[in-house]
Order: sequence, then structure tokens, then C-alpha cells
Amino acid sequence: MGVMDYLRKPFSDEDLVNAVRKAFPEGNQFTMEKLLAESERKVLIQKKEVIRAIETALQDSEFNARLDRGGALEGYDLTEEAKAAVVTGDLNWIRRHVGQLSEEQLGWIYSRLEREIY
Repeated sequence: MGVMDYLRKPFSDEDLVNAVRKAFPEGNQFTMEKLLAESERKVLIQKKEVIRAIETALQDSEFNARLDRGGALEGYDLTEEAKAAVVTGDLNWIRRHVGQLSEEQLGWIYSRLEREIY
């Protein structure tokens, strides 16, 4: 979507309302509801993709080795932050953004942390 405008601090309520109106003029296909729904959809996709990557690593030793060398996550719909969390086994990030993992998935994360190959 990009940047539409910026507000210098301090700004008034009227300045904020005008900036929002400018970004979402009448007839614009984007509504706040659509933007929130799209944001939620992206969050859910990323959660699924992180789990898919971990599950693939559990099943495929070649994929797991490519994680160490880089590039294994290119086909996944993940932010750079999510890719880094999977590669490094950042359990705090994964719990915060994905949720609880199964015991098997946690075991894989712990094995990544023990190896420290990143």
C-alpha cells in the first residue's frame, strides 16, 4: 500500500483525520475492515508457514541441512523476521507469533539451539 503522508509532531486530531481521509478517499476499494481482514489473513498464513517449515525440517534431513546453509525458506510466505526465527530456533519469537508447538516441534527447536549453526 505504501506511504501516503506523514504527520509532524505534535499533530492535532484534525490533522490525523485529514490524513486518514486523504489515504482513504470516498470510493476507495480499501476500507479499514478490509485492511484488518487482510492483516489477519497474513498473520494466519505466516503461522501456517512457520509450522510447515518446522514440520518439513522434521521430516526432511536435506531441507534441514539447507536451513543451515541458507535459502531453504525461499518458497515460504514468511517475513524476514519469521525466516530468521525458524533458522535460529528463536523460541520466544515463535511462541509470541505462532503459539505453542508440539513436543516434537519443540524438540526440533531445542536441537537447533544446541547446535548453534547459524
